Amino acid sequence: MRKIMSINHKFFNVSPTELVLMSKNKIDGFEIYLRNKTEYQYLNELAKLCKKENLYLQIHGNIEDNNFEEFLDAIGHVADILEYTVDIVFHSKICLDITKSIESTIKIFEKIFEYIEKNKLNIIISIENLNSFGKIKRLNKEEIIPILKKFDQLKFTYDIGHELIEKGNIVDLDDICIKRLSNTHIHTYKGKLDHYFIYDNDKHIDEIKIAFKYLKEIKYDGSYVFEYDLYKSKGKNDKEKIEYFITMIGEIEC
Repeated sequence: MRKIMSINHKFFNVSPTELVLMSKNKIDGFEIYLRNKTEYQYLNELAKLCKKENLYLQIHGNIEDNNFEEFLDAIGHVADILEYTVDIVFHSKICLDITKSIESTIKIFEKIFEYIEKNKLNIIISIENLNSFGKIKRLNKEEIIPILKKFDQLKFTYDIGHELIEKGNIVDLDDICIKRLSNTHIHTYKGKLDHYFIYDNDKHIDEIKIAFKYLKEIKYDGSYVFEYDLYKSKGKNDKEKIEYFITMIGEIEC
């Protein structure tokens, strides 16, 4: 089991060196969300440091990015640095209805897997369950099952925070989701806003504990990615907010 901190552009005012020094012996690594190629330099520097300090690194990608070949090449380079297969988690596509979202996601994954195989990239792909909000319908853990069935090599990232928002049954994963489970995202929510920190008095804490127990029962032993919003952290500056984030991860028992 690995405790992983989710990071994105909000962290980049702190150098990779500082971030790794703050995290050593406290967490097990990072899942970095990348928006565009301007962030690849930060990624490469972080990958080299993770390799040196034995910290785990995985990726959160943007399936809406039309330059997915360039993105996959960049992650393939990171896999060469790390010398292991790198996990990239994607959201599904968002269309006007659920059927079109499934069909569009399948089409882009066909292109992604073809490119990975053709270029022999050391990458695995997972798809994350989402929650809907307002009139925007996004694929939940049941609705991504046809996509998982389409691709034998596709893995599953279980986002517990999204499932809580959906009011779904957090201990009722389909067999294919259990078999393909390679990653988890952990966070809570308020109203319809997510990526909040988990506190002992959180109104959803009992459900989260049940989810952790369930993951143990199905013998999941991979990454627990704490996907908190840095701007919801405590501290006077980014460095203090990151330090608080790391402390909060340490206090959670998975």
